Amino acid sequence: MIAFFHQSPFCRLLLPLTAGILLAFHIPVPFGTLAGAFLLLFLALFLIQRRMDRWGRHRTWVFGLCCDLILLVTGMATVVLHDYTPNPLTEQGVFAIVVEEPPVERENSVKATVRLTAVMTDSTWMRKDEKLLLYLRKDSLSLKLRQGDLLFVETILRPIRNAGNPYEFDYAAYLKRKHIGRSAFVESDKWTLSRSYAQSPLQNIPNRIRDILLDCYRRSGIEGNELAVVCALTLGYRVYMNDDLLSAYSSSGAMHVLAVSGLHVGVFYFILVLLLGRIPFLQSSKVAWALIMLGLLWTYAVVTGMSPSVSRATVMFSIIVIGKSFHRRAYIYNSIAVSAFLLLLFNPANLYEVGFQLSYMAVLAIVYLYPKLYRLIDCKYYLTEKLWKLACTSLAAQIGTAPVSLYYFCQFPGYFLLSNFIAVPLASLIIYGAVILFALSPTPVLATLWGQLYEKLIYLLNSSVFFIEKFPGSVISPVFFQAWEVFLFYILMICTLAWMATRRKKFLVAALGFCLVWVTGSTLRDYRDLSRKQLIVYHSPGNTLLQFINGRRDVICYRGRNESFQPEYLTANAHVAMQLQDVTLYPLDSAFLPVPDKPDLQIADHLIRFAGKSILVFDRVHPPGEMIRHVDTDVAVLTQNVRAEIAELIRCCSPETIVADASNSLKNTERWAKECTQAGVRYHCTVNNGAFVMSIK
Repeated sequence: MIAFFHQSPFCRLLLPLTAGILLAFHIPVPFGTLAGAFLLLFLALFLIQRRMDRWGRHRTWVFGLCCDLILLVTGMATVVLHDYTPNPLTEQGVFAIVVEEPPVERENSVKATVRLTAVMTDSTWMRKDEKLLLYLRKDSLSLKLRQGDLLFVETILRPIRNAGNPYEFDYAAYLKRKHIGRSAFVESDKWTLSRSYAQSPLQNIPNRIRDILLDCYRRSGIEGNELAVVCALTLGYRVYMNDDLLSAYSSSGAMHVLAVSGLHVGVFYFILVLLLGRIPFLQSSKVAWALIMLGLLWTYAVVTGMSPSVSRATVMFSIIVIGKSFHRRAYIYNSIAVSAFLLLLFNPANLYEVGFQLSYMAVLAIVYLYPKLYRLIDCKYYLTEKLWKLACTSLAAQIGTAPVSLYYFCQFPGYFLLSNFIAVPLASLIIYGAVILFALSPTPVLATLWGQLYEKLIYLLNSSVFFIEKFPGSVISPVFFQAWEVFLFYILMICTLAWMATRRKKFLVAALGFCLVWVTGSTLRDYRDLSRKQLIVYHSPGNTLLQFINGRRDVICYRGRNESFQPEYLTANAHVAMQLQDVTLYPLDSAFLPVPDKPDLQIADHLIRFAGKSILVFDRVHPPGEMIRHVDTDVAVLTQNVRAEIAELIRCCSPETIVADASNSLKNTERWAKECTQAGVRYHCTVNNGAFVMSIK
C-alpha cells in the first residue's frame, strides 16, 4: 500500500478532497468558517514543517493529517464557491438570451439550455446573467436554431420544481447542479432570431467546427438513424437520437459506444501522433509538439461536449503528452487520480454526475481486472486472442459499473458480451471512417461515394443492435439497488480482490462479514416491505391518481383528463423501488365492485375502504352535499374542481385530513387552504406539497 501511494500520490490527495465535497453537500458550512479553518491549518502545517525535529517519530503522520485536513476543507470550500441558489421568483417580460447547448427536438417543442444576458425594463436593457431551460414551440424556425444564436423572447420565467411524487427523479436538484433554476415556454410568435454565433469568438470556434463536420455528414448523403448514430458516436451530438434508438442501444448493452469517451479520445490521440510525427519541425521541438497536441485534444473535447468521460480521458492523455515532452512515464493510477482531482476541483458537482461515476468505475475496473482476466486463458491464435481481449475488457467494465447502473437505471443488459463483440469493432471502424470522410469532403464526388459505403457500415451497427434487443431476456429488469447496497458491493469486491491477491484471511473474513451485513439488510427490508400498507395521492396536473399498497401488491385508482394519461408511467419508479409485483388498474368511474382478488380494498363510487381506513373521493359528480348520511372518514380527496365548502365537508364526513390533488384550479386550492386553517383541519395540496403519503399501521 505504501508503495502504491508513493507511485500515485494523487490517489491519497483525492480521498480527503472527495470526503470534503461529500461532507459539504450534506452539511453546509459558511465560507468564512472554512477560510478561517484553512488559514489555521496552513499555519499549523508551517509550524510543523519548521520544527519537524521536535515531533520525533510522530512527525510524518501529524504532517500528513494536516495536509489531509487542508484538502478536506478545500473540498468543502469548492462546494460553497460553486453553490447556486435558484431564483424563486416568477418573472414576465422581454429577455435577450443566447443558446448555450445544441437544441434538442421534442414531440411538440424544441428544448434548449440558454444564457439570459439582459432583460428589458422601462424600455431599457438591464444586464443579467442566468442559465435557463427554454422550450420553444416546434416549427420550421425553431428546428433551425443552433448553439450560439442570440434570441429576443417574450415569455414568463417560472421556478423549476419537482412534482413531489414518491421515488421520482430529483430533476430540480439535477438542474441546480448545472446552475439552472428557472424555465420558460415560448410560442412561435413570441421570439425572434437576432444574430447567429453571438458568443465570443473563442466560444464560437467549437460550434463552427461541429457545424462544419455535421454538414460533411449531411452532404455525403447520410440521414435518418444512421446520421443520428454517427453524430452521437463521433461528435457527442445526440440531438437526432430518438427514443427507439436509445432504448435499443441501452437494452443491448451497447449504449457506451454512443458516449464519446476514452475510446474516441484514444483514437483521436493516435491519429494526431501519426500526423504530427511526420512534421520535421515538431520532431525536433518537444515543447511545440506538446502545445499543439494539447490544443487539438482539448478542442476535440470542447467540440464533443466536454462530458465527464471525455474530460477524464482528455486530462489523462494530456498527462501522457506532458510526460512525453519531459521524457517521463505516467503511472496509470496516478493519471486517473489527477484527472478526477482536477475535474472535482473545477466542478465538485461532477461527483454526482452519472457519467462521471460510470466513467471512473469502468476505467478503474479495466485497469485492475483486465490483466487478471486475460491471464486466465492462454490464446494461441490471433483471432481468439483479440476476441478474448475484447471479452475481458467488456467483463471488467461491466463488473465495475454494474452496481452504479443498477442503482440509476434498475436494469441489466443480458447480452452485453455479444453486443460488445459486434458494436465495439464496428464503432472503431466508424470513427476511423469519419476521419476518411472529413478528409474527402473537399471532393464532393469521392465524399458521396465513401458516404454511401460508410452509411452501410453504420446501418450494420444499428441493425445488429436492434436484432440483439429482440432476443428473449435481453433486458433483466427491474433490478433495484439501494445506495447502501452499491457501497457494500464495492467494499465486498475490494475485500474479495484483496484476498485473492494476498491470500490473507483477514480480507476473506471481512468479505464474509460484509456478505452477512448485506443478507441481513435485505432480509429486514423484505420484512418491512411485506408488512407495508400505504395510501398515496399523486401529483399529476389535470388528473386524479390514488395508489393503495399492501405489501408488494398495489391497486391504482385513476381518472385521467384525456386518453393520453398513463398511470403506469407515473407510478413506474415506485413500482421498481418498492418491488411491487401484483398491480391492478381500476378506473374511478367504474361501478361499485370489490376490486378483483383484493379483499382488503373495496370501492363504492366515491367511498374507498382500505386496511381499516375510509377514503372519500369527491368530484363534480359526487360533491359533499350529496352524501346520504354522516360518514366518518380518515381522508377526503377533493378532485376536478368539486363544488365544496370545507364547513359542509366537515359536517358530512368529519375528515382527519383533506387532500386537494392537481386536477383542481389554483383558485380553489387556495380557498380550501384558508378554510381548512380556519376550521383547524389538516390540509394537503399536492400542487404545493407534492404527493400525499399516508402509512397505515
